[in-house]
Amino acid sequence: MNKFTSLFAAVQKNFAREFWRHPATSSFLDRWSFPVYYQVRFMEIAAPLEEAMGLPLRKSAESGSDGKFQLEISMITWNAILRCWSPDVCLPELVHRFWKLSLLLISRYTSWLDKLKIDGSSLVTLPEVLSDIAIFQKLILQLPSGYVRPVLESDGKDVAGILPVLSGKHGELAVRSTC
Repeated sequence: MNKFTSLFAAVQKNFAREFWRHPATSSFLDRWSFPVYYQVRFMEIAAPLEEAMGLPLRKSAESGSDGKFQLEISMITWNAILRCWSPDVCLPELVHRFWKLSLLLISRYTSWLDKLKIDGSSLVTLPEVLSDIAIFQKLILQLPSGYVRPVLESDGKDVAGILPVLSGKHGELAVRSTC
């Protein structure tokens, strides 16, 4: 909303003040609920992953390419994390919750990997699983600067103090937990 009002404030000096004082804006904000919005997005993002984890292990449609996930579940997990940081999903006011959801998705994937059993009847081999883990680790390291930072900066926030925390020890913990 701040970005919206700043666009019009350049044209009309009193726009931002009038916009925020307008009864329609107040009525809308009274009905808007960040916790409800987040819960809806949480279900939208996490449900397909949980469903996929209950299905038999399958190779990804793009599994032949270098640098691509070999397993469908790895691709679904990464796409769920990316969805958290999509500009049409993540609101700057909810960055902390989407960061927590990203960590939850990583943890869920790690738990799923821990329970994974590969036997002779499986269509998936250990090298494919290890390849996906390596790709996942590289992508996770890009998460703070490549995906979280743009969301924070889009709201005009100074992220200089936050990024070292995101990409420091906390980021290393997330990567270590996937090993």
